[in-house]
Amino acid sequence: MNGSLEVLDGGMLTTVQDAGRVGYRNYGVPVSGVMDDHAYSLVNWLVGNEGDAPVLEMTIQGGRYQFNSDAIIGLSGGEAEITLNSEQRKANETLVVHSGDILNIGQIKKGCRIYLAIRGNWEIEKVMSSYSTYIPASFGGIKGRKLKKGDLLNWQTKSLDTEVREVPQKLIPYFSSKQRIRLIEGPEWQWLPEDQRAKFLATEFEISSQSNRMGIRLKVQDGFNVIEREMKSA
Repeated sequence: MNGSLEVLDGGMLTTVQDAGRVGYRNYGVPVSGVMDDHAYSLVNWLVGNEGDAPVLEMTIQGGRYQFNSDAIIGLSGGEAEITLNSEQRKANETLVVHSGDILNIGQIKKGCRIYLAIRGNWEIEKVMSSYSTYIPASFGGIKGRKLKKGDLLNWQTKSLDTEVREVPQKLIPYFSSKQRIRLIEGPEWQWLPEDQRAKFLATEFEISSQSNRMGIRLKVQDGFNVIEREMKSA
């Protein structure tokens, strides 16, 4: 049977993602894929999809979606207010929606991303063996871009038989307002004088807007005094 969803509000950054595009980095194509593998695995399990099935990844702000058919869905990831037809619902459990239902996912208050899975085979073409959206090159997902109002997502499913699943509490991560990030001393660590190493460890960094799925770039107000040497390169 066929199913579809209409985007009423795509939130800040909602894209189609999956397990990633592996084997193409030698052509300059990054892996892409979901940013939270754990939530991705849980949300596909909730609806009974394969482990590498596509999902909607919502960043910072969820979005508003209208279902044009009955469906089995699941949500997992960061903490956000979730309503179905204005009634409060929870993440990390199987949800049954009906034609005409409106799902609203608010601002993500803890964590950064939340994932929506829908049971069935999504009618999206693979690009280089993946459904993942890669915005810089405008391919994958829905027209290679984030979702916007009016977009339609279609799928086919063999069954809407409901096996209600709930993620065990021990598998739901705790999102703290503070996270400890560990570092490993690289060969260039010794280029920093001792006082500069102490300054580095005590400095507050901001995440740059130039960050992407390949890596997070940090920025800082004051730089560091480094012993000038030629960096070894492979």
